[in-house]
Amino acid sequence: MALSEANKHQEPFSPMDLSYMKRAKFYFTLLGAWPYQELYETYKEKPRQLPLRNYKTLFVLWIGVLMSGILYLKSHIRKLSFFELGHSYITVFMNFIAVQRVSTPIMTSYRKTVVDFVLKLHLFHHKHKSEYARKVYNQVDRISSWFSLFLYILMYVGIILFQFMPLYNNIKSGAFKATSHSIENGTRYEHSVYHYTPFEYHNFGYSIIFIINWILVFDCSITFCTYDSLMTLIVFNVWGHLKILKYNLEHFPRPRKEGDTNPLNSIMYTEEELRNVQVLLKENIAYHIMITQFMSQASKAFGPIMCFYYLFDQVSGCILLLELSAMDMEAIVSYGILSVILLQQLIQISAIFEIIGSKSETLKNAIYDLPWECMDAKNRKTLLIFLKNSQKAITLKAMGMIYVGVQTMAAIMKTSVSYFIMLRTFAEN
Repeated sequence: MALSEANKHQEPFSPMDLSYMKRAKFYFTLLGAWPYQELYETYKEKPRQLPLRNYKTLFVLWIGVLMSGILYLKSHIRKLSFFELGHSYITVFMNFIAVQRVSTPIMTSYRKTVVDFVLKLHLFHHKHKSEYARKVYNQVDRISSWFSLFLYILMYVGIILFQFMPLYNNIKSGAFKATSHSIENGTRYEHSVYHYTPFEYHNFGYSIIFIINWILVFDCSITFCTYDSLMTLIVFNVWGHLKILKYNLEHFPRPRKEGDTNPLNSIMYTEEELRNVQVLLKENIAYHIMITQFMSQASKAFGPIMCFYYLFDQVSGCILLLELSAMDMEAIVSYGILSVILLQQLIQISAIFEIIGSKSETLKNAIYDLPWECMDAKNRKTLLIFLKNSQKAITLKAMGMIYVGVQTMAAIMKTSVSYFIMLRTFAEN
C-alpha cells in the first residue's frame, strides 16, 4: 500500500514534468523560442528572458555571422585550397539554416503548434482513456526520453570534436609561435568557423575568435538539434495516437447474436446498440480530425524548416563526403561526427514522418473492416464520411510542395553521392 502511494506521488502532473519536455523547454529558452506567454494561463510560469537571448537579438546576430562568413569566402576564395573552401561552404550553409531557425518563433503557427502539443495533443492528456492508451503512452514516453538524451549527447560530442581539431592543428603546426613576418608569408590559424576580419591578428585575436566560435557552434548546434527534437517528439505522439485509434477501430463492438438479420443474413445492431455505435463513431471521427488538423497546423509551422533543411542536406552532403574522402584522422574527427549527426537527423526526420504516413494508411482498412453491414442507414452514412476522410495520408509537406519521407531522403542521398563523385573528379584534375 505504501509503495502504491509512493508511485502515485511520483506520477507527473503535466507533460512539462517529463524529463524530455523539460530538456526541450530549457534549450528553447536558450533560443528565446519557448512560448511562455501562451502557456502562462495554464502553468502560471513567468517568461524567462535571458540577457541577449531573445529570438530577435539572435536573428540579428546570425545575420551578422552569415554575412561575415560570406565576406570571408569572397576575400579568400583564391587563397583557400579545395578542401578548405569546402569547409567554409559548409559553415556558411549551417549559418544560413541557423538564421532560418532562430526566426521561426516569429511565426504564429509555430507558437500555436507548440502550445497545442503541450496542452492537447501530448499522450499524457489521453492516457486515462483506456488501458491500451496508457500502454502506448508509457511506450512513447520511454522512446522519447531515450531518444532525446541520445540526440543531445551526440550534439555535445560533435561540438567538442568540431572545435578540438582546429585547436590541435594550430598547436601541432606551431601557429601560436608565428610572428608577423610568418603570418605575411602564409602561416595562419585554423578555426572551426572562419569570419571576415579587415586585419591580421596574433594570439590575442585568435583567443577572442576561438571563444566566439565556441558560443556560435553551441548555438548553431542547438538550433539544429532542438527543433529536430521537437518535431520528433511530436511525431512520436502522433504515431501513438494513430496506434490508439487503430486499436479502437479493431476492437469496435460487434452486434449481439440475438439481434435481427438483414437480407444478407448479417446480424443487425439493436436500437440500443445503434445509439452506442453512433456515439463511438463520432468519438473516433473527432479523434481522427484532431490528429489531421494538428498535422496540417504542424506542416505550416515546420514546413519551412524541412524545406530549407532538405536543401541544406542536398548541398552539404556532397561537400561533407568530399571532406571525408581524405580519409585521415583530421578529416574523420572534424567531419565524421558532423556527418553522422546530420545524416542521422535526415534519416530520423524522414523515417518517422514516413512511419506516420504508413500508419495512417492502415486506418483505411481498419475503418472498412468495421461491421457497416450491421448498421442502419444513418450510421452507414457517418461511416462513409469517416472512410472518405481517411483516404488522405497523414504526413507533413515541406512548404506544401515536398513530402517529408524516405523517398525524398533517398533522392537527396543519391544526388549527394552523384555530386560528390563529380566534385572529387574535379578536385583530382
